[in-house]
Amino acid sequence: MINVDVERVGDFFNHIHGLWVIPIQTVLALTILCINLGWIPSLAAFSVTTLVMVCNTPLATMQQGLTSKIMDATDARMKMTSETIKNMQILKLHSWELIFLQKLLQLRDTEMSWVLKYFHASSVVATLFWTTPTLVSVITFGACILVKTEL
Repeated sequence: MINVDVERVGDFFNHIHGLWVIPIQTVLALTILCINLGWIPSLAAFSVTTLVMVCNTPLATMQQGLTSKIMDATDARMKMTSETIKNMQILKLHSWELIFLQKLLQLRDTEMSWVLKYFHASSVVATLFWTTPTLVSVITFGACILVKTEL
């Protein structure tokens, strides 16, 4: 628990500068685009960037929810595993090994289904992250072609 809290505090200090750096970077990038390409391609680039950020917000929220569900499922499985190991003599005495094995496998399957959903969401976020620069460039230069901007 302390390790997670320390990591969050460390991440906070890494990301706090985004509050002032991102607006400055956005204004500078749009200014450079306006000077070199004009208003319409710059507006197209800004619109695509904004659209990608809006699309990324629910995905990040979904990932956060899936992470907590994975942790809950892992905790349940680990608790059951611990109880099974502690009471192994009783389980063997009453021949309940297979019953508890089935319960453990069911908990593991639940955990793995949450992990699979998390990785699917992560792959969508990664795809969005890596394709955004290309998408912004294509839309920006497509707008340049439509308004016949000389490059």
